[in-house]
Amino acid sequence: MVEKLQKMLDYQKVDIELRRALDEIERNELNRKKEQARQAFSDAKNSVLETEKTAESIIAFYNNAQKYYDENIKKFEELERKLAATDENDDAARREILSQMETLRDKMSELERKLSEKKSKSDEVIHGYLEAQEKGKKMRDIYNSVKQKLEAFKEEKMPKINELNGKLGEMEKGIDKTVFEAYKSITAERKYPAVVAARSFDGGKSYTCSGCGLATSQKVKDELLEKGVCRCDNCRRIIYTE
Repeated sequence: MVEKLQKMLDYQKVDIELRRALDEIERNELNRKKEQARQAFSDAKNSVLETEKTAESIIAFYNNAQKYYDENIKKFEELERKLAATDENDDAARREILSQMETLRDKMSELERKLSEKKSKSDEVIHGYLEAQEKGKKMRDIYNSVKQKLEAFKEEKMPKINELNGKLGEMEKGIDKTVFEAYKSITAERKYPAVVAARSFDGGKSYTCSGCGLATSQKVKDELLEKGVCRCDNCRRIIYTE
């Protein structure tokens, strides 16, 4: 094996140990629960905002309805006074006034129907608002609780993670820069291990990358035989002969 790879392999062992420690945090079930609680809280918050907008619309309707009601009551009272002042023998005038009064009654009946519908809608909005508020509070409490547990778990793991990071920083100084840059480009794609052995099962006639499990090309095989190390032409890992 090419001697300059040994330090890279030693570095890789520690790096993989660090990845596992970080993965324990990243893949912890608490992360999923935290995200679920965050999403549920966000949904509840949006529901509150939506019900508040609907409530504003209903309030505006009630305000306009009150104004409309007051205006029509005044018109009706004016028609009543006008009817009282009209000659009883003036049938045409009385019929016209009564027709206008009937029209106003119809309008008021329609308003009453709409108000009844809005009353039902108001009850739904109030119920939805209170339910969303309650759910939001519950999800916020769950989120904070899970977050606290996750932070405690991270804190428990950090001494080891810091130790491994410190060790890697020291080990990096003795690694060939070209090899290290290649290693970092491979691990950036989350390919672990990045440096693997090339296996031969037929006396050196062909080689297989132990990273991806695929046979190498003739070009890679020739480079392996000449240099003892190269890049796999399939997965781009660094491969070497033992």
